Order: sequence, then C-alpha cells, then structure tokens
Amino acid sequence: MQYPVLWLCSWYPSAVDAYHGDFIERQAKALSTQMPVYVIHVQLVDDDNFEEGTQHAFTEGGNYTQHIVYVKRSFVKSVSRLTDHVRYIYAMKKAVSRFIKMYGLPQLVHVHVPIKAGTVGLWMQKKYKLPLIVSEHYGIYNDVAPDKFSARHMSFQLRTKNIVAAANELLVVSNNLGQGIQQYVGVKPFTTVLNVVNEQLFYHNTKVQKNEVFTWVHASTMDYPKNTEGIIRAFVKLHAHNPASQLVLAGIRTAQVQGLLHQLGNPSYIHYLGMISQAELALVFQQSHAFVLFSRFENMPCVVLEALSCGLPVVTTDVGGLPEVINPENGVLVSSENEQELQVAMAKIMHQYQQFSPEQISAQTLASCSFNAIGKQLTHIYAPYLQKT
Repeated sequence: MQYPVLWLCSWYPSAVDAYHGDFIERQAKALSTQMPVYVIHVQLVDDDNFEEGTQHAFTEGGNYTQHIVYVKRSFVKSVSRLTDHVRYIYAMKKAVSRFIKMYGLPQLVHVHVPIKAGTVGLWMQKKYKLPLIVSEHYGIYNDVAPDKFSARHMSFQLRTKNIVAAANELLVVSNNLGQGIQQYVGVKPFTTVLNVVNEQLFYHNTKVQKNEVFTWVHASTMDYPKNTEGIIRAFVKLHAHNPASQLVLAGIRTAQVQGLLHQLGNPSYIHYLGMISQAELALVFQQSHAFVLFSRFENMPCVVLEALSCGLPVVTTDVGGLPEVINPENGVLVSSENEQELQVAMAKIMHQYQQFSPEQISAQTLASCSFNAIGKQLTHIYAPYLQKT
C-alpha cells in the first residue's frame, strides 16, 4: 500500500476520549473513499495503564490507517509543560520516521489543528520539501470564546502564525472561521471544507415514524457555550401554549442542566437521554420534528449538519458559521442569549411545519457534506500537489 497523503492530527479520537476530534476522523474516512490516507496522532496520557511510557495502536481498513501513539505525561509539575511538549514532538517524529521507512515519503502532509502537530508538519515541509496543507478546526478566533486566540500565550500565537503562514493551503470548516484567522493571525487565502456527515446514519428516513407529539431535540455537550439552560427555559414557556410537544436532550449530564430541571420539578415533557451513540442519535433525529441549538458562540457544529441531513428544520443562533448553512427554507436564526426570540422562533417552526420539505433539506445538506462530497473536495484540493500516476 502506498500513501500519497500523510495526516498529522493534533486532535483525534483515542482510548482517552472517543469524541475529541471525531469530526477530523470523519474527514479522514471521507478522503479514504477516494484515495489512501494514513493518520498519525500523539495522545498524552496520565493513566496508570500507560506505565511503560509510549504505546501504539493501529487501525487499518482499506484505504484508511490510523496510528495512535500514547505518551505518558511528565509527573514533574514544575517542568511538565515543556517536558510534555518535547515528548510529544519526539513521539510524533518517531512515528513519521516509521511511516517513511515502511511506505516511503508521502507526496504531501496535511496537518489538522496547527498546535501541536503543525510543528512536525513544518519540520517535514523543510526537511523533505513537501507541500503542507493545514486545516484549522479551533473556534478561538473571535472575541467571545473563553480561550480566545488574543488571550493565548505569545508563544502559542507566534507558532500558530508561523504554521499558517507556511501552509501551501489553509482549510477551514466555515467562512466565519477563515475570516477570524485572517483577522487575528494574518491575511491568508482559505478554502472552506465543511464537517462531514455520515450519510449512512443521518438521512431522511421515511420508514421511521415520527413521535406522536411535536418533538424538539437538542444534542450537545451542554456546557456554557451551548446555553442549554436557555433552551429549557424557553421551551417551558413554549410548552405552556403548545402542550402537545416535548423536548429531548442528548448529551453530557451537566450539573447546571440537572439543577435547572430539578428546580423546574423535572417536567415530564422534557426527556434527558444522556450520552448516546451516533446511530442512536440518528434514530432520535428521525423520530423528531425539529432541532434546536442556542449556542453563545460556534464554529460549524456537526450536530446541526446531521439534523439537517435527517430533514429537520433547525432553530439556532446567528453565530459563527451557522448563518452559512441556515436559511428560511431549513430553519430560523435567532440572537444569542435572547430566550424570548428563541421561544417565538420555535413556535413559528411548529405552526409552519408543513411548509418545510424534509426531502429537500436533507438532499441539499448531504450534497455538500456527505462522505462522498467531502472526499471529492479534498482530492480536488490535493490534485495540484500530487504526482500523476
């Protein structure tokens, strides 16, 4: 097997966190429908199960191989940041060297999230004269994120700027993210490549019966950026005028959400599913009528694209990349923090529900973010840098 493309991923699912960077994994799988791809990810761990230091995990499947390297963190707190960085870079370079020994040089290197893998991407670009493509997924290029770029350490900012500046191509998941990078990092042309939807799970399924009452669904991490509490408060007021309705919540059981539900008397029309699998979430979407997300800030949330792919109209906030995918034919945009506006928008969707076409919403979304669509787009981006065979 020859791998013309090598991916170096700062974020990626692992045994430590199966969801961290899962959207990058889906892009890799999308590319593998068109050409071979090899992924390297180094995961720092403090679990006692990794006493021997570095361990490896390989997954091979057709055109797609992922190499996860587990490196135990330093136990010396005073020097842990520097030591861990050195261990990370060493492990990543060692994995790259192993790849080259087994398969030869790739034709290009694709880094996902500049910090930290971009440091090794730069090294490969300079040492082997390889094209470097950088994808940024981090929604920190704004004034509202708690870990916003402008508040990060100077070394973080400088390294990010150097990696982005050196890239032959910069890819982002939304125009909004690309514009933010231009504002905070430096002027750089970019190409938008949407997050991937697994169309084998998320699609308009006419064989699945909708719930008897109008069902709103919300799925997220339910932490501060998502403002799930605002959804609950707005829905309680909505339900008072529309009793034949319910709200289904899927995601992490945060103390804030649990506390609010308890304060409200744990209403029977709000159902908390907790963490569920992608397949289970797809079925919940297909049984529901509409999706709601009330984020304070966003990038290009996969869950919105997945809901649209199931044919659900979406009510969400006018933040990040969301205005790029939400329009009057598939949903309503509202202002962040405005619960009254959210309530009105949800009522509007319910009263005008028959005006939406699930078939059209699903088809238009999957045309731009399915495995096949994203795989072909990435192949097209790579084409100028790959040797003709």
